[in-house]
Amino acid sequence: MASRSTDRRIVLVTSAMAVGLLFGATRLRTSASVQLGDAPLPAVLAPAAPEAGAAARLPPAGDAAPHDATAPLVDVAGAFERELDARAALDGGLSCHGRRGFDISGDAAFVWGLTFHVADEVECCRACAAHRLMCAQPSAQGKPYWRTSAGAGRPQVARCGHSSQLCNAFVYCPEERCFSYTPHNHSRHECWLKHEANVTHPIAHGPDFPPQMRAAPRTHWPWAVSNVTWPGAPPERVQWIAGLVLPASERVWVQPRSPSWFVKFCAGPFGPCTRE
Repeated sequence: MASRSTDRRIVLVTSAMAVGLLFGATRLRTSASVQLGDAPLPAVLAPAAPEAGAAARLPPAGDAAPHDATAPLVDVAGAFERELDARAALDGGLSCHGRRGFDISGDAAFVWGLTFHVADEVECCRACAAHRLMCAQPSAQGKPYWRTSAGAGRPQVARCGHSSQLCNAFVYCPEERCFSYTPHNHSRHECWLKHEANVTHPIAHGPDFPPQMRAAPRTHWPWAVSNVTWPGAPPERVQWIAGLVLPASERVWVQPRSPSWFVKFCAGPFGPCTRE
């Protein structure tokens, strides 16, 4: 009898202890759940906030394109861009984003360089920046935004047009003559003010003319160019200076796109085009 009573007491005590442990563990789990659910996560576990401006530096989806032999070589910003910006000293954090040896096509030309001559690429960049600033104002049509310097010949006054687009691209001829597949004779001091819709992938030819293009008969050139306008073969290097007048932090010139005439020629009987 005593042994049985002892056994029953042991069973009861053991059961009570098990129930107590189970109840305590349940309370502990519940308490922990509430604390982790209500309290803010520790800094080391919380998702890192994106760095300021990081989104602007990341390429949007679809930016990466497969290599194409007809695509212009990427021209990385360097000493020329820094020197041009220092000389231009644009206001409002703008940069010329200048590149030597490129000709931007753009989707609109506000000013034709054939009749708009400036002293140098610095003034061409400044004129584009002035158009961007002045012609954005209400009722700007017809108002002057730039007067060319005397160093480029007879001074000219440029006025805002009716287009709502603003200049963000310029092309300047720095040599006595600059080659282009057009019937025009392009000469030093020409300044073309344009708009480029895709500044990360601008439509721009440069920095060279492939050997297949230089060796092709004149009758197969993309556009008619007379011997009077340009005698001989196209030059090896593109002679123009181009730039994109945008904030200095803007992502530009990621990978220029070839103009349609360039792609068409390289797909023809004298292609494919190669880079030396």
